[in-house]
Amino acid sequence: MTAILNAAQKSIQNKLDLIAALGPMAAAGNQAAGEQIRQITLALIPESAQGAANKFQAIAEVFAELGAAAPSDYSELSDEELAGAFQFVTTAAKYLAELEAEVSKIKLPL
Repeated sequence: MTAILNAAQKSIQNKLDLIAALGPMAAAGNQAAGEQIRQITLALIPESAQGAANKFQAIAEVFAELGAAAPSDYSELSDEELAGAFQFVTTAAKYLAELEAEVSKIKLPL
């Protein structure tokens, strides 16, 4: 991995690496490895979700700014900037339905 990871990303990556290492043992019937994977997963979900929430919040701020602009505001953008903004909103639209479908599957007793 060439990117420098912050502490939270490194923690998540370490957990994913450990799950990958334990996977074959669990698949071979090692119940202790399976239980360890479960415990790591239990810790990984909230840790990953918090990181994602922070990123989604930053992305939402970009959407809010783009949505608050008038069409005339976009006429001031260069062709490259306009293409970038358009690519951003179309890429997001492509994945929003998929994310919404996944969210509808989550049933938390919290």
